[in-house]
Amino acid sequence: MTARVLFHCAGRRGLGHAMRGANLARAVTAADARAAVLMHVTSAAARVACPDVPWVPSDDLTPAGWRALVAAFRPSLVVFDTMLPDAWADDRSPRAFVWRRSVEARHESIAASAGLQRMRLVLVPHEEGEFGYPLPADLAPRTVFTGPIVRGSDPDGQARVRIRYGLPAGAPLIVSTTGGGGFEGSAERLLEVAMAAQERLAAGLPGLRHLVFPGPLSPGTGPIAARLAAQPGLTVVDADPDLVHLMAIADLVVAEAGYNTVQEIREVAVPAFLLPGDRTYDDQARRADDLARLGVARVGDRSSTTAAADTLVALALDRAALATMRACAKAHPSRAGNARAAAALLDAAQ
Repeated sequence: MTARVLFHCAGRRGLGHAMRGANLARAVTAADARAAVLMHVTSAAARVACPDVPWVPSDDLTPAGWRALVAAFRPSLVVFDTMLPDAWADDRSPRAFVWRRSVEARHESIAASAGLQRMRLVLVPHEEGEFGYPLPADLAPRTVFTGPIVRGSDPDGQARVRIRYGLPAGAPLIVSTTGGGGFEGSAERLLEVAMAAQERLAAGLPGLRHLVFPGPLSPGTGPIAARLAAQPGLTVVDADPDLVHLMAIADLVVAEAGYNTVQEIREVAVPAFLLPGDRTYDDQARRADDLARLGVARVGDRSSTTAAADTLVALALDRAALATMRACAKAHPSRAGNARAAAALLDAAQ
């Protein structure tokens, strides 16, 4: 039987679910070229995460809308990421769930849910020790700890972005990203820190190129982005599906601490300055601290733009510190679990 895998990726303020779904979809078709995949996203802006994967946007999360989608695609497996489906998903298709680490209250709510028990397969995109919570005993046989689901980089992609942005080899490069950018308060805070630091960065790093990505879901950051774009040596671009390749050639990445961003930082072994965002269910501060303990990141003061900018400038100008952080990143490599996850999904889709 040919596998037909439908990925439901909710999210109107971030791209994390869509990015992970796209990475899984690519891994499934790489493992089995006959497999059919489809991304169902609740925001058309998520297309930046999956431009090369078949996708449909719809926020019609009603039983009728969902049944129409399922009837059209005829999935042999439906994959839900991070958020368990509500009553609108009333079909009987086999299901899988991507259970990312979250704050304790959220984890306990998922663990106690009847919806979790309906899952044929549970994928945990972490190493087992990193997940940090015990599994319900009856769920363990259906659970696969895959390790991180993450995009990789390659020389062709790196060459492509160098041409796109006119980036000469050897010139200093800083990449700042808010991820999806839909969490206005934290996205704006990161951009304000970049603004406060830029003049000193440009003065201390001759020839600096600083690329800033506010994110495709960032309607509230327009005024700040316009002010940033006027800064010498700084370029503002809403989003780029090749962002991981830019990170791979950067001297420093400035970011919040979303799951995908942190995994990509580890994947390409680049030093990072992190300003974790406030989220209801996602503990970005813990994720940032975990990366800092590995020696790969510095964490900024979220309560003070000035203090955070001072830390960013001091780090960016300290070549020895950046070299040490890069060595730490290489000493603690990411072990991508995409292929392991794809194998489990294909097995569950039979």
